[in-house]
Amino acid sequence: MPQCLDSVLAQTYENLQVVLVDDGSKDNSLEICQQYAAKDSRIEVYHQENQGVATARNALLSKIKGDYFFFVDSDDWIELDMIEFLLTRVEKERADIATCDIVINDSKVSSDYFSKIYSKDEAVERFLYHLEFRGSLCNKLTKSTLLCNRPKFLKDISYGEDALFCWELLKEAKKVVYTDRQFYHYRMLMDSLTHCAFGPRKLSGHKVWSILCDETARLYPQYSDVAHARFCVETTLLLRDAAHCGYKKMDNVKMLQRTIKKHWPCLNKVSITSLKMKIYALLACRSYWLAGKI
Repeated sequence: MPQCLDSVLAQTYENLQVVLVDDGSKDNSLEICQQYAAKDSRIEVYHQENQGVATARNALLSKIKGDYFFFVDSDDWIELDMIEFLLTRVEKERADIATCDIVINDSKVSSDYFSKIYSKDEAVERFLYHLEFRGSLCNKLTKSTLLCNRPKFLKDISYGEDALFCWELLKEAKKVVYTDRQFYHYRMLMDSLTHCAFGPRKLSGHKVWSILCDETARLYPQYSDVAHARFCVETTLLLRDAAHCGYKKMDNVKMLQRTIKKHWPCLNKVSITSLKMKIYALLACRSYWLAGKI
């Protein structure tokens, strides 16, 4: 956490409201937050009994006072000019969201340092294809006015909740600006929720893409096939995780297999993933045991 807070407080753009929400942590996280708040008046610390990520994030949303907002996970850190750069871009282009690339575990790669501007429809397409605009919140500077319809993090979804919230923001946006600059450093921890044993939390990711698939068909029918294909890919990844973890609740396994079979025609039609993934999807539907061996 100190590295995270230090990177935020040292931003070249200084006019910040830094909101920290402690969700009933068992370690010394709250103490660290309070120590930082005592040294920097820009920090606001809020504590709640453990109610989950969704409740903590919704509490954070209710505290936003500025024209823009962004999220940083406590395990991660950001480049010192991230906010200034994205703010300059979003204001210059009169966009609603500015997004950058993410570095995973400091494995920084070369960048061409270019920017692109996307309309709402173009951003939706790239969201579904998992291209420049993906379902991560942490790498996006967003206009606070996009919260006008009060989107919320759903309490019954704890895997893929970022993608669903990004989708709600994207529905309100008119223009998105992207840069390939790698400003956000994501620390991948193997004991985090993203890598935990398969269970109800991960299974909630299926609901996310079911919602997104239905909404795409209703709001952006031109991308309906892409959404169905993405739903198939995401479900295949869930089934793979379940198989590798030795998950044994076969009713849920069969539900995932049915989803893959239902959306397979679109996956076969749209170039959204590798041939290897398509073959794996077919094999996993035929043999759950084999899916755990590959």
